[in-house]
Amino acid sequence: MISRLKCLVGLAATAAAGMMCVSPVQAQAPTFGTGVGNYALLNGDNLALYVDHYGDLGAPQNATTPTKPGGSLNGTGQPYINVDGSVNNLGGTNEYAALYNPTATFGSVQSQVQQKTEYITLGNRNAVEGWSVSVNDGASFVPYNALGMTAGSISTTYNSVTGLATATTDTTYKLGATNLGIQQEVLFNDTGRKNIAEFVTTFTNNGTSAISGLQYARGIDPNQGVASPGTTSDVNTNQSFGTSADLTQFAINSSDQLGQNRMLALGVRSTDSNAVGSIIYATSGGQTQNALLTSPELARQGNPSYIQLLPGGGASYVDAANPADDATTTNYQQYLQNPALAPFLNAADDSITPAFSSFADTDMVLLSPTMSLAPGASTSYTFYYTFGTPNPVPTPEPGVVSLLTGSALAASATMFRSRRRSR
Repeated sequence: MISRLKCLVGLAATAAAGMMCVSPVQAQAPTFGTGVGNYALLNGDNLALYVDHYGDLGAPQNATTPTKPGGSLNGTGQPYINVDGSVNNLGGTNEYAALYNPTATFGSVQSQVQQKTEYITLGNRNAVEGWSVSVNDGASFVPYNALGMTAGSISTTYNSVTGLATATTDTTYKLGATNLGIQQEVLFNDTGRKNIAEFVTTFTNNGTSAISGLQYARGIDPNQGVASPGTTSDVNTNQSFGTSADLTQFAINSSDQLGQNRMLALGVRSTDSNAVGSIIYATSGGQTQNALLTSPELARQGNPSYIQLLPGGGASYVDAANPADDATTTNYQQYLQNPALAPFLNAADDSITPAFSSFADTDMVLLSPTMSLAPGASTSYTFYYTFGTPNPVPTPEPGVVSLLTGSALAASATMFRSRRRSR
């Protein structure tokens, strides 16, 4: 009897080990196209990013216009994707940016991407996601695809041991005496942070004059609630402070109007280089990407409230229209865990969304603090896009699990019967 129990326990352990070893297909990081149409796909179990060669999300770029035309869906509600993971234009001139599924996806690259939901480029107008820089203390910003910006080819790596997928872009901004190198790494760890994409931007002053007013802006129009392209109401989102997926982040979070719990947050971590002084805010959507990125500060005037990261993990809420509502907390993470613990964003009209307690077509903006660079010097700025709620847990593929479980049970039953006959 004891030997039979040992046998069954051993088989159960073998079956469990087999199920633990079952995992979805590992992330892929192919590149496609050349020149203007050069882009990369970072595809993981839950998240897929289409990264343009300028470091923005949304590809492939249209050679005839700097705008993002957005994407469309096929008859089954899936994005048009080729077998190799590249974007297919059968449904029109398509661009996809960030696709997410809280449940792990399986199968080929094409199948994995099509099982995910696009969070940015669907909707009733051109998509918005990109970046700009200012070298004069925010007096004017230059979008990534404007005159003076030159981008090289995108490159990718994938570490099969750690699961880290990375896309790297190099852009040069030259205007007058300014010669600024801008390297951007877009990465996520498929075996760890499945729903968090990290963006590390390194600035290098390749000119002969110091840059004392360097500032970076990132803007996005989240459209994660769109059920079908061309609709008008589904682009409406609501913004709030912080993301439950990562309480360490100082972030602005967007939720969809359809109540499907589709979250998309943009933010920084206070411990990262140059994070202190960052500003997050929402502004009315519907404007072009170029307008948002050229004048992010002007866009903020449509909603004069914002939140700024302070040293030591504090945060300050500023409302230029209602100064009496200004508030400060010394620990924004404590506020996220229990809002009642901090006198922060408690007033009825304290909000970072233009339409508080209601949904509207809204853009989100992240502004870095002002940075300085001596000739030949470099510095970096890191931010994150976070999808959904807490980090998803990989789910074994149903068919394989059934096969493993069935095989294990059948083997245990056969061995048990054979032992009974031998007695």
